[in-house]
Amino acid sequence: MIAATCSARPTCDRSVGPSGDLGGVWAPAKPIGDIDRIFLEADAFAHRAHDTIAFITSAGFVARAANIGDTQAYGAELVASARYAQVLSVTASYTPPGHRAGSPAIPASTASGCHVSPVTSFKRAAPRSRIAC
Repeated sequence: MIAATCSARPTCDRSVGPSGDLGGVWAPAKPIGDIDRIFLEADAFAHRAHDTIAFITSAGFVARAANIGDTQAYGAELVASARYAQVLSVTASYTPPGHRAGSPAIPASTASGCHVSPVTSFKRAAPRSRIAC
């Protein structure tokens, strides 16, 4: 277990701004052949915040809250999951290039312009173990 401490910061301004997301899910109720637990999701999101509050870490596991200015983030994500023959589950997610988060308050030299890595993906396959007694 990792413990962290957050320093109180009553001087932070309230963070406000519009945000939204739109997505859809397809998950058939019945198996398709040997494949069941099928789940497909597509989602797009965007937000623009004024006086964003960020947690800035310092020595050890101590973080302090601070307003870092205006920020925005937008992007999309695809997720797919299925199980084959009730033995092997496979899950994958993908965020296409162009996903971006940014803040004019953070210099590009220190935060690389706050760009999220161009492609983010996650894949996992987990076989189900069967124990016979």
